[in-house]
Amino acid sequence: MTEKASIVGRVGIMLLSCGTGAWRVRSSMNALAEEMGITCTADIGLMSIEYTCFDGDDGFTQSLCLTNTGVNTSKLNRLEHFIREFEQGEQEMSGEELHKLLDQIEEIHGLYSPIALGMAAALACGGFTFLLGGGSIEMFCAFVGAGIGNFIRCKLSKHHFTLFLCIASSVSAACLVYAGLLKAAELLWAISIQHEAGYICAMLFIIPGFPFITSGIDLAKLDMRSGMERLMYALIIVLVATMSAWIMALILGLQPVDFQKLDLTQAEWIVFRLLASFCGVFGFSIMFNSPPGLAAVAAGIGAVAVTGEKSKELLDEMVKKGELTVEQGKALNEELKHNIKSTVKEKVNVKVKTSSPEELDELLDKMTPEQMALLKQRIDEMEKKQEEFEAAETVEDVAGESVCEDAAEKAAEEETAENEDI
Repeated sequence: MTEKASIVGRVGIMLLSCGTGAWRVRSSMNALAEEMGITCTADIGLMSIEYTCFDGDDGFTQSLCLTNTGVNTSKLNRLEHFIREFEQGEQEMSGEELHKLLDQIEEIHGLYSPIALGMAAALACGGFTFLLGGGSIEMFCAFVGAGIGNFIRCKLSKHHFTLFLCIASSVSAACLVYAGLLKAAELLWAISIQHEAGYICAMLFIIPGFPFITSGIDLAKLDMRSGMERLMYALIIVLVATMSAWIMALILGLQPVDFQKLDLTQAEWIVFRLLASFCGVFGFSIMFNSPPGLAAVAAGIGAVAVTGEKSKELLDEMVKKGELTVEQGKALNEELKHNIKSTVKEKVNVKVKTSSPEELDELLDKMTPEQMALLKQRIDEMEKKQEEFEAAETVEDVAGESVCEDAAEKAAEEETAENEDI
């Protein structure tokens, strides 16, 4: 009984060390217990398990805990294979043999060195910088900053420093490197200071995506202890990272603004987005200790999914915009093109820069239906005033001609009277 329970508990704590949720750990423990002919109940948290096994006559209770938590998809995959293959003959093995097999799986710590993990974070953050709207300058600075930041975090974690110190040190280093590179580029090549917003992208490697997802799944399955512990763990990481980045922004005088709009064609945008998505997913997969082949597959799937979804949104927006232009603005646009040149030149009382007909046509094409309708209304009002002014001038001319005719007639009558007197 004790031997069976120890195997069930060891598999559970090994699964928990891989970063998976409580529902997955409990399901695996129950599957093993059922194959061994015992019953298992477990109370699972973020870093500890308290479980009890029964065989009908005896019971065994044990508490297990971890010193740290993380994500190791390679070990997780091996453990899942172990559980699936257990019913195919491995249950006939002795307890000692099963423990030796688990020893081999437990030796799978990290597949990558801190330098490799730093490069993975650099690749991931550089890719996501483009996806968030950044350009080549932001991507390069975020690449270097994230790489150095995650390298520092891995080295500190390896020496068992506290969570707060690892987060604060890595985020501060990433922000400092980003700001330093941007300042150097500004001094050497007069790079605009508007690229400061990218320093946020240099710390994306710290975002606890796995704990957020697993906490949501556990809460959805009403596993409140594990769900709340994971949620608080993720929020602590985000809070410490945010405070560290805010303090560094104050010290370095960073005042980020929106990214500058990239001048790319639709085809270029799709290609670059595909590459950036691949790099982002591949980098984070390596950070989660996935083998290169598995990481490449996940990156390919993620790149196609992200790019396809965003491309569909872009095409839908373009179609919608095209429908509005055809249905509401075509006739108005042609009418305005016909008379806007003379109207602006003769009737608008402002100093404007002389534009070519092509520039004026391009300006009209960019106007929204509401702006074009307002402009047409304004032109109609000006034309009406012009017609009134011309009508008034016509009346004055007619009146002047009448006065001249009366004066001529009077002069003729006076001349006739003088001739008669003579």
